[in-house]
Amino acid sequence: MNNIQLLIEKHNKITPEIEQCFLSIVDDFEEEIPRLRFLKSIYPGMQVNLPEKIRAVIINDISLLNIYKNTIIGFLSKGIPVIIISNRMIENIRDLKFYESLVKQNMNIFRLNWNKKKLSELRKYDNHNTLFIDQNLWDVCIRYIDQKIEIEVFEGNQLDVIMPELQNKITNLNEFKKLKKIFYDSFYTAIYALKNSFTTNEEIKALILRFEKYFNEVKYYGLEPELRSLIEEAIEVALTFEENTKMFNPDDNIFSNLVMKFEDKELFIPNNRNFTMIPTSETEEVIFTGYPYNENFGYYLLNTIFIDFIPNIKILCWPNEAQLTFNYIERRLQSGYFTDNIPSNNLFLDKYIIKSSDDVKNEINTLLSIVNNDFPVIDITFDQEENIEKFKMLKYEGYSNHSDIGSISTVKCDIVNFNNGYFMFLPKGSSILSEVETTDGKITIRKMMFKEMSVGIRIFKYVKDRTAYREISRHNSEVKTAFSKLELWKEALGKTYKDVNEDIVGLEKILKETKHKYHLSGGNPSRINIQRWLHDEEIIAPDKENIRIILYAANIQEIDSAIRELIISYRKVVSFTIKLSASIKKHIIKKIPEIDLTSENDFNINIFDSEIEVQSRVITALEKSQIEIDYRNTRKILC
Repeated sequence: MNNIQLLIEKHNKITPEIEQCFLSIVDDFEEEIPRLRFLKSIYPGMQVNLPEKIRAVIINDISLLNIYKNTIIGFLSKGIPVIIISNRMIENIRDLKFYESLVKQNMNIFRLNWNKKKLSELRKYDNHNTLFIDQNLWDVCIRYIDQKIEIEVFEGNQLDVIMPELQNKITNLNEFKKLKKIFYDSFYTAIYALKNSFTTNEEIKALILRFEKYFNEVKYYGLEPELRSLIEEAIEVALTFEENTKMFNPDDNIFSNLVMKFEDKELFIPNNRNFTMIPTSETEEVIFTGYPYNENFGYYLLNTIFIDFIPNIKILCWPNEAQLTFNYIERRLQSGYFTDNIPSNNLFLDKYIIKSSDDVKNEINTLLSIVNNDFPVIDITFDQEENIEKFKMLKYEGYSNHSDIGSISTVKCDIVNFNNGYFMFLPKGSSILSEVETTDGKITIRKMMFKEMSVGIRIFKYVKDRTAYREISRHNSEVKTAFSKLELWKEALGKTYKDVNEDIVGLEKILKETKHKYHLSGGNPSRINIQRWLHDEEIIAPDKENIRIILYAANIQEIDSAIRELIISYRKVVSFTIKLSASIKKHIIKKIPEIDLTSENDFNINIFDSEIEVQSRVITALEKSQIEIDYRNTRKILC
């Protein structure tokens, strides 16, 4: 803090150096000093003076057009043009109308859609010796011009007819939560492995039998006969599955992914693989052996089309699977286009301009096609993609419990998805240690909130609860004793919690009544705070006034003396954990260049002769959500 004060006195404004120092302090100490979060919320940021002769402003996030509308108007009023660059990637079905609504709200803005016709015309002027300002961008344009997406249809299997209907019924099943969870984790996974592989194998059969075993235990306890019959039929077809009708060469560039570990064995899709093959921006061609498993979390197909611009993409499908895949891709291609609106003195010939929805359809027809479509598709009365969107929520069954409202400790969470099906529930307003690039291009780590995260960055998670810190502090007798003394407030709160039969509502009532009874002006025993005090093991102690309420409610004797003792212990522990946290971060940063962190590799660091395991995951998708999750299941890497 003294360093920050000296820098502010020197520069009389917030500089990048000051900002980095301030954010580093907040990242290191905000868990131990909650008031820093308030300070961060009112932090004004760097004061950046506009260049005297600014010629244009370029924005690379189109959503900022609405968020900073007045700022943009301000630039325009000064005669400064604002250029907004965007990609066409539409992940969620709820965002399919994004560009359409944006254009309707801003009809007068100039719009240029970089479609194949325009780029193909520009390509004529490239003699392969042309020097481009951004050669990498032009290379991407070439990949986009050459891109072909082909859906090849094969003779269907009964599962292609049964599964969409079965998924729909399971999704809308009001009860049988465990059945739904096992269906998602086992049977659904097995079916994807079958439809995207040559043949079955023992791992797939084991997953089917696992589901069948539980289904047989509950099938006569209220399941509708129609659903029961459909499940039995699906199990029978899956267990007798032998060979797939889809034909592909296993030596080709086949998309493959590690789906799960089951009974100490790894299951890949296709199941004849024992390694992953995720396309990159260098890949020239890829074959998907079906609509990808967990596409709604990993966006493997969408990334291939809209991010990596793979020139040759083929998806092998059964008939109904082909319908799902075609609709999924076509909707997003369509949603990414909008009509051009450019000045009349533009250099583009009229035939290259996108004027209508027909122009968009013609453009898409040059990209996306279905071949060998001689197999009948049944009439499905519901939208398969919307059904999958609802169905995927079964992945989160069991992480919250609404059976007894009084004892629930739930918080609203956003969802961070990682590679290979891992995910994390991140409570609103919480943060997690993530990699970040500094202004000078170096990689460091700091805590990020959900709104700051982006796909492709890595997060780091290590156990930093009171138990772990106590273990690490064993070499320091003074700190170890302080940890022991701090248990007083936790034990007192736990005692009162048990006295009300572990009812959060009842505990909140008692603590508020205690505050009123003893005329205590400070403290805030709100339900969400109580949940954190009870279940968040990273909390060392609440503030002094909340501790006072907790001790009074538990009838602790000589409270003033106990609080003085707790404050002394708290300061010693906080001083220790601050140094420990900073040391751990330095060790992680030092370790990053030494380890391949492209997958879910974990690694160990040594602090004060104690081994600390650090989990690392790459973010593949971010879901803004209102899902309510048991607090004990938050900020953990789950699968």
